[in-house]
Amino acid sequence: MGLFAEIIFDFRFHLKADDFVITTLLNLVSDQITPIILGALHYRALHMVFIRSESEKYEQNVRRICAFLEQRFEFTHVERIVNPYDFEDVLLKMRTIRVESTSVLCNITGGTKLMAIAAFQAMNERGIPSFYIDTDNSRLITFREAKVHAEPISPRLTVDDFVRITGAVISHNQTSWFRNNPHLAALTDVIFRNQAEGQQTSRYLHAVQGKYPSNSLSVSAPFKFSDLNKTTVRPDLPVLQKLSGIGLIKELKLSGNHVSYRHADQTARTMLLNHGLWLEYHVYNTIVQLQKAGVLHMDDMQAGVKLNWDSFGTDENEVTNEIDVMVTRTSKLFCISCKAGAKIRDIAKVLNEIEQYSRRLGGIYYYPALVLTSPPDSGMKKRAAFTRVKLFVLDDNFPEELSNWLQQ
Repeated sequence: MGLFAEIIFDFRFHLKADDFVITTLLNLVSDQITPIILGALHYRALHMVFIRSESEKYEQNVRRICAFLEQRFEFTHVERIVNPYDFEDVLLKMRTIRVESTSVLCNITGGTKLMAIAAFQAMNERGIPSFYIDTDNSRLITFREAKVHAEPISPRLTVDDFVRITGAVISHNQTSWFRNNPHLAALTDVIFRNQAEGQQTSRYLHAVQGKYPSNSLSVSAPFKFSDLNKTTVRPDLPVLQKLSGIGLIKELKLSGNHVSYRHADQTARTMLLNHGLWLEYHVYNTIVQLQKAGVLHMDDMQAGVKLNWDSFGTDENEVTNEIDVMVTRTSKLFCISCKAGAKIRDIAKVLNEIEQYSRRLGGIYYYPALVLTSPPDSGMKKRAAFTRVKLFVLDDNFPEELSNWLQQ
């Protein structure tokens, strides 16, 4: 056996050993940085080489990758500039990148297609294995000596990971509150079981606040009146009584065309005036129950997430967005927006926002959805298909359909 064959044989043997350390990892950089991070977390190389174009955008991507990985393990790195659309340029530079060890791998998942082809050819010539991150199937595929080997991807990204990778921060989330607030669960149960009446009562509560504004916990208003839009509103009395029964309102009294009550506390008042909070909790709790039943396995979930974007010092750090429910599974990001009610204002804006937020956070591994309480019309369906947003309707099939979507 020649020296070259001995080196390759030794590398292949040690690649599978638990205590083996990959010395150098070559990475092709493009718009999508998640595959680079997954490969780096899988092997935790001591030294990394980032092959990228001279664009400031990809320089920034390298900074984001390094900032994220430096929180996990120590490494050194260098960058090599190529013309991403010049095959010969990429091939020459991949052939001549200096590596100090035979313990080298090349991640060809990123870059342009020309970069990936040139890198693959150069690595084959040099006897250096290449690998591809197949996130759709949660596996890492290694190419070496004309053989293909697939193995599960060991690292799993959380919601926090996806947020940090893009340079954003979570300024607030309601996950703990959702998990531990019995009143929220009770409110959701009341509205879910009485959706038409619950929405009617919610409109009334909002109308009271608009026409008779007060910071007091006590409410006194006509039982039936015209709101600021000249629409007649009235609550559903059984729903009001149920809200009293679960302790969200107290001292409920009805006298003629007049109703009075007192919110249990400021939190209860906020909950009742948040039109779609119950739907957000219902979606969150449905996923929790699917997990408990063993129907679904997820890696992470957060609810009521507010994001502040910070693109390394740009003025975007003042932009705040909110996503109702975020789930990660096998390093894929699922972002869910919830809209209660029969009529939704500016549906195009709603669909565009959840698609854009999801894509910005998840790269190519993003899955946006919108949960509705009423069936969408044909126009909404077409718009959702155009923006690749999955539409769900809160009906008997919702848990199964949601589970199937989260397991793709």
